[in-house]
Amino acid sequence: MNTTSKYTIGIRFGILTGLLYVVFLFLRYSFFASNPLSFGLFAIVSYVLILLVYLFTGIARKKELGGYGDFKEIFQSIFIAILIAEAVYVMFNLIYIKFVDPAFWENFKATTLSYLEKK
Repeated sequence: MNTTSKYTIGIRFGILTGLLYVVFLFLRYSFFASNPLSFGLFAIVSYVLILLVYLFTGIARKKELGGYGDFKEIFQSIFIAILIAEAVYVMFNLIYIKFVDPAFWENFKATTLSYLEKK
């Protein structure tokens, strides 16, 4: 008999997605902020990868249910993963923008303006 909770997959993948979000955001803010084009492209690529993790969450839940699961059961795990990942996303952004690099948006605005003036 399977004694794991029905929320286990969602929590596990939510934490994984949250950590992946933190890594992607740190890379984006640290290395890709000097060029708005690379900043945007990296954002798109990271969002696609995050969406793939959500897809894998649904696949893992369906596999846990024996290959057959209704929409509610699978979506519940994905929704839990999204809630956890977005909470981590908000916390990381608050900490990074408030404490780590408070001048990020001003620097990004200046680099974007200089980039657009060159074009």
